Amino acid sequence: MAESRVVKKRLNDSYRCGYCRQHFNKLEDPRTLPCLHVYCMSCLVTDIGYRKTLIKCAYCGKEFHDTTDPTTLPVPKLGDPIEYRSPPKPPLIPCDVCEGKTRAVVFCVEIQRKLCTQHQKNHEGHMSTYTDMRHQFIPIDVYAASPSRYTTTKCEHHEHHQLIEACSECHQRFCIRCDGRGQCENETEGNATLHNITSLSKLSDELRKTLTDKISILSEKISVLNDMSKDAWKELSKIEDEVKKMVARVNAVADAQIEKIRKRATNLRLEIYGYLKSCTQIVDNYRIELALSKTMGRQSLLDTVQHAVDKFNDAGIVRDYREMSEKMEKATDIGVIEKCVLPDSILVPTYSEDSLGLKLLQPPASLQSVGLPVGYLCFTVNISADGHLMCRTGEGVEVINRDTLDTISSVKDTNTTEWWEIIQPEGVMVGSWYNREEKTAEVSLLDPNSFEKTRSLYKHSVDGLFTHYRIAQYFSLVYIVDRREKQLVVCNLVDNKIQKFPLPEMKYPLPVCILPDSTLLIGDWTVDGKVRRYKVENTTLTLMWEFPLISGPNSIIFDPTSELIHICTSRGPLLILSLEGKLMQTFSRESLGLSGENRMEGMAVYNGDKVFLVCSDGLRRYTIKY
Repeated sequence: MAESRVVKKRLNDSYRCGYCRQHFNKLEDPRTLPCLHVYCMSCLVTDIGYRKTLIKCAYCGKEFHDTTDPTTLPVPKLGDPIEYRSPPKPPLIPCDVCEGKTRAVVFCVEIQRKLCTQHQKNHEGHMSTYTDMRHQFIPIDVYAASPSRYTTTKCEHHEHHQLIEACSECHQRFCIRCDGRGQCENETEGNATLHNITSLSKLSDELRKTLTDKISILSEKISVLNDMSKDAWKELSKIEDEVKKMVARVNAVADAQIEKIRKRATNLRLEIYGYLKSCTQIVDNYRIELALSKTMGRQSLLDTVQHAVDKFNDAGIVRDYREMSEKMEKATDIGVIEKCVLPDSILVPTYSEDSLGLKLLQPPASLQSVGLPVGYLCFTVNISADGHLMCRTGEGVEVINRDTLDTISSVKDTNTTEWWEIIQPEGVMVGSWYNREEKTAEVSLLDPNSFEKTRSLYKHSVDGLFTHYRIAQYFSLVYIVDRREKQLVVCNLVDNKIQKFPLPEMKYPLPVCILPDSTLLIGDWTVDGKVRRYKVENTTLTLMWEFPLISGPNSIIFDPTSELIHICTSRGPLLILSLEGKLMQTFSRESLGLSGENRMEGMAVYNGDKVFLVCSDGLRRYTIKY
């Protein structure tokens, strides 16, 4: 057998990676091995992940034990010298008539003989003299590439006759003497049909085309598997880098703290390494699943079917089509392989002086009731910019001390004004109120000292008190939920522009909360309500996620210290969500000491560890325990 030769060649765009088979101009961060073969970085990282201590070249088979860090390998450029194997020289094929004395130049399909130039002329002259038939001659190099494709198959019942016909349904093959009037073997009893006879060559061409299409589909699926594997490794690398930075930060702060803080740092490191271990386990399991998927024989099956399409003769294609087709259909189904999903980052910053500056994001374990003066009745509660409570009472709005409930300042209702809510999260005071004479609802800017209205932001005619607004403020933007019109109104305090966004999917929009990234949460205050997170972009309100089936959410609070979302419901539990909308904790009414018709009307969270609940029997305070 002729052997290929190793020769030098210049790197060009047609060069392919030995693993992912992408062309050079599409390779991600290509690198050159010492054997002068080029691969993309992600493929080398994957190979090291499987082999642990070495890289093995897919082209020449050489192993490199000292090259375990692909980033140290040189970056190739177009025109660099590389190695490749030249195709072997074709072997000498002798003429069947000359008994090996001269080289054959053609193969006659009809007489199944290899002929030299002289015997080809003699054969053509004989055929033109005694018959009008013309035999099919195949160039010898084409025949040598796939000899079995041009070699006819004899009928097993009539040895002197070739198979020339086949059934397009059951793929049985017949010669000219076979009786093809029988029934198809693949039909069930009672539903048998006669053979649908067609030309063997025509049927083989159709089956070749079908298998070629399935080869294309399977190639795409294999490419998808390779991309999924690369993505998993990239994600793991990012996580490892992130965890290393986290550990370095924890070490730097822990070294400068007292022994108590050092002990906390040790526990935190263990939790971080546990997080890394869980992520690594997820990726390892995913790699195993992908490896099993690849070792199911996809690549081997692909090569086998491609060989059949290229090399088999018509009879062979018809004989093995059904089996190959079924295997190809099974191999193309990779729907059971899901995308690798890793846990979200679990570290968030803390702001207290005796903390490490980092902590694991975790839900509160319990809420412990802390005594307050009994009987302070209110309908809403908010935290002001200086940490006081702003409560809506039956007589107006009061600013009170959060520990003693002593009144610091207040604004009373009048014959014409009914106050609903006042907020002051960023120093700017905003209030919503009802004008009894004009029967209008209004949101206005207020003077922080006198509570006098300084500028009207939004005004609308209403039918009664139960159509009031809920408001939130974020820097120069004021967000108003108009539950009567089922819309979100955004007022810009700088240019006085107003934007309106309809909320058609909500039956009774009420609570609203602004998050640090300027996205907002809006609750649907119904029995089967929900909380939705939206992103406001120019003139579009985009839904990011939805947390469904919340019974009457009437207050939504984001605590920047714990980076958790607290949702208060009228007759249901107190819910804790993450920023991604994942349920982190649930506190039942019983655990909060609520019973009977005692409802939760509102809520405020202060400094991450104090919760104020507005209940039917008065204001309650709880301490959060983690």
